[in-house]
Amino acid sequence: MLGELFLTGATRDWVIETSLGYTYDYRLVALSVLVAIFASYTAFHLVVRISEAAGGAAKAAWLMTGAVSMGGGIWSMHFIAMLALQMTPNVQYGVQFTLLSVVFAVLASGAAFQIVTTAGRSPVRLLGGGVVLGAGIGAMHYTGMAAMHMDAAIRYDPLVFAASVVVAVVLSSLALRLLFHSLESRAATKRLQRILSGCVMGSSIAAMHYTGMAATYFLPAGSTRAMTGDLDASLMAASVAAGTFVVVSLSLLASLIDQARKIKLLSAQLNQQSLNAIVHYVDEAI
Repeated sequence: MLGELFLTGATRDWVIETSLGYTYDYRLVALSVLVAIFASYTAFHLVVRISEAAGGAAKAAWLMTGAVSMGGGIWSMHFIAMLALQMTPNVQYGVQFTLLSVVFAVLASGAAFQIVTTAGRSPVRLLGGGVVLGAGIGAMHYTGMAAMHMDAAIRYDPLVFAASVVVAVVLSSLALRLLFHSLESRAATKRLQRILSGCVMGSSIAAMHYTGMAATYFLPAGSTRAMTGDLDASLMAASVAAGTFVVVSLSLLASLIDQARKIKLLSAQLNQQSLNAIVHYVDEAI
């Protein structure tokens, strides 16, 4: 079974020599990275809302929104990056594995955010969140690869395969650490640190994907007829990118509106307290 997925000593050189070559459309590569960074920044913005939520219902709502934003960003980045892949075989995607891949991304994001926003934010807890999120990115990527239907078979270099998951875990853990470090920072540096966290997280998603692609070899195979219900790659990537942008943008807008509402409420409370103090001191003076 593993021999059908990974390079083995007996066939390694032959697989490398006969594998199909490919190039990248670097405009779409850049777009995939930007999508990952934008989605990560938005999701991390929502994680702050989760941490500050007063009630269980509000926390659950922000957690769900953050998981969908993060998971959608991971998923969108993958399929835009796959569209950037320029290769001879025509590629389509099976619906079942495609949907399963987004489920992995959303569930892993939700689980990671739940871990790091519950109780104390200890280094062990942040590492646990990074492991769950990094592993989810890996599961999403390789499930998405399994969804590919084309006239080629896929084999992986086991060492680079493992390295891709390690890269995702390490950078995800670092991004979460930077995010929660910003909570204790001065107001002047909070935004910069959260942007930095989003950039690191977006880079984690992209680094995992392109390291995973470095582990991938495509072998010429007999004609593989597309299964009923397969998705056209170009149409799917465009739809995913547009849908993710809308969802993530609305999530960020909701977070900003909630933040502005809380600031306005706090300002009103402070003004009322100031007015009460003035009345008290005037009364005492009289």
